[in-house]
Amino acid sequence: MPRKSRCDCRGSGFVKGQPHQLAFGGKRKTWQGYRYIQAESNQIIPCDLLSGNIVCIPRTVIEKIGYPDIQQTPHYGGDSLYLLRAQKAGFKIFIDGRYSALSLPGESTLYPIDWLKCNGDPNRLLKLIFNPYSGLSWRVWLKLNWEAYSVWGLVMFLKKYASILIITLLRYFQYFFSRKAVL
Repeated sequence: MPRKSRCDCRGSGFVKGQPHQLAFGGKRKTWQGYRYIQAESNQIIPCDLLSGNIVCIPRTVIEKIGYPDIQQTPHYGGDSLYLLRAQKAGFKIFIDGRYSALSLPGESTLYPIDWLKCNGDPNRLLKLIFNPYSGLSWRVWLKLNWEAYSVWGLVMFLKKYASILIITLLRYFQYFFSRKAVL
């Protein structure tokens, strides 16, 4: 395979202090969405998508498809959409198990680790859905699911955001009634 037709991921990222807990890296496409995969320490294996951490992109990719669209995806999801564009242009994506990195544990305020258990004000989750920099931005996930899965992606998108809506409504009831009980 010619070198110019590759996008490389330089390894996987593991949670610091938990060397077997994968935090980012290569992903394999399934009907339920993308799932993380891991290359052995001496292997380079193909993958369907990468997290944007530690991605090396050859200049030939940029020359052929341009830069990522920061207007459409200013933060979360932009890496994935860019790599989907690269694949459509004929580039292959690989994960290189010879390199790894550590990810510091912690939670981004723009992308809660477990949004199902997002404590506090129910408006917090709704605000993240409409924040274009958030990992829960509806615009990012609609575009990403459509680009990766077409019509099935719409089903996956609706499932995720219907869940967020239902959970947020339940939290409003809990929040409202718990505040009334205190008064």
